[in-house]
Amino acid sequence: MQSGEIFAAIDAGSYELAMKIFEFSKKRGVKEIDHITHRIDLGTETYATGHIPEHHVQELSQILKEYRGIMKEYGVSACRACGTSAFRETADVDIVINRLKSETGITVEILSNSEQRFLNYKAVALRGEEFDKVIEKPTAILDLGGGSLQLSIFDNDKLVATQNMRLGILRMQRALMTLNASATALRPMLKELTSSHIWGFKKMYLRERRVRNLILIDDYLAPYLNQHHIGKMKNGHTGYEDFAAFLEKAQKMPRLEAAEFLNIPVERLPLVEIAAYLIEDIAQRLEAESLWAPGVTLCDGIAFDVAERKKYLRAAHDFDKDIIACAQNMSKRYMGSRKRTEAVGKVALSVFDAMKKMHGLGKRERLLLQIAALLNDCGKYISMLNMAESAYHIIMSTEMIGLSHREREIVANVVRRTHRTEDDVALVSYRAKMPDPEDNLIIAKLTAILGVARALDRTHTLKFKDVDVRLRDDELVLTVDSRQDFAIERGMLVKRAELFTEVYGVTPLLRQKTGKKRAET
Repeated sequence: MQSGEIFAAIDAGSYELAMKIFEFSKKRGVKEIDHITHRIDLGTETYATGHIPEHHVQELSQILKEYRGIMKEYGVSACRACGTSAFRETADVDIVINRLKSETGITVEILSNSEQRFLNYKAVALRGEEFDKVIEKPTAILDLGGGSLQLSIFDNDKLVATQNMRLGILRMQRALMTLNASATALRPMLKELTSSHIWGFKKMYLRERRVRNLILIDDYLAPYLNQHHIGKMKNGHTGYEDFAAFLEKAQKMPRLEAAEFLNIPVERLPLVEIAAYLIEDIAQRLEAESLWAPGVTLCDGIAFDVAERKKYLRAAHDFDKDIIACAQNMSKRYMGSRKRTEAVGKVALSVFDAMKKMHGLGKRERLLLQIAALLNDCGKYISMLNMAESAYHIIMSTEMIGLSHREREIVANVVRRTHRTEDDVALVSYRAKMPDPEDNLIIAKLTAILGVARALDRTHTLKFKDVDVRLRDDELVLTVDSRQDFAIERGMLVKRAELFTEVYGVTPLLRQKTGKKRAET
């Protein structure tokens, strides 16, 4: 295609294999051309056994071959296929992925949970003004999948908290089947199964906040809500009371009539019922007044992500700010000092910028350094004696939408290694057990920088406001304008300088301006 390109996005989900064909162009941005789905229940057996059965692997291979033929007909020039929770929870997933690639020529990329949710979130956020208007008020995003659901909270236009819960549609269906739940017991049993999770989420993350809007992302009920008017609102928007009345009406219908009413196959109805009751229950518990189903899917998120990177569209929303806001809230939750972490972060970023030609890292690594600085003290909440390991486990156990599992592990290792004792300053002690040697090098580079920044505030008393950082030959000169005593900071910088010099071949020096006098390490 002359004006742009044709792109295919494939979602290998827990319940169906979906593909969307898109046209990318500078003029129109992203335009959907076709949407193909094939029902394949990967989740139910995989969640129970940890394996994708052989007959499903064969079915996946066959359908991907057919999708390959469709892509050829459309002239697709690029494709991205992503697997979600059913693949993540498969013990021999590498074997399955390799087999699919050899048989179909399509590589299925396994998304971490945070990557998957971020792509869904990006698809919603790229709705532009409509999204911005909704999040003007406290808003929750309910991303409901087969294996789990994700609840994310927006406040003051920023993503401030997110949590994943194993309350997905297929998991709930399996639990209800195990409990032999009757049709009349379905609703109350679901409420009991989800009650403690939602209550705990509210207590920990909402507190005085009251959610006004609930944004729905799911493959079960949201497509219907997006295409039909429920109540007075349009374009996927509806009030909670109208939504509850809609469910009551559908519940009273015979199954065949309900399936026809919802425009779905009758065999899909049990999953849609579970989704509907989960959505109703969560909306009620969060006290949401209105719901919005934008009708986006993971395929949309995949396409928008690729189109953004290829400059076919520009996102008005700043997703990096969301990640930073989440890190700030994490720091606050674990009793971190905002003034101190931001001061350390400011120095660290100044050092990063001054060393740009030497470390060769980019914008993304700069963001990871900023996150590490914000979270560098979170471990003391658990143990003042073992801050390093405590911080590592806090970060690895807490998802930040927008960071991949790999990126979160880089941040966690940087924080852990920055807290190592003075006996661990040799570079070999800072090597993480990351699969990619390049990631280990990134960790060493960021650790060296954060260590220097922490050394300047070792006493936690914020003796300086601004630090001027300049690279001069084989010296990195940090100049502070302060009349206070920096003897401790000088001593700590000497200890941190060994790693910094080993990584960069540059010696960090501390200069102090006190009127006409100047001291130098």
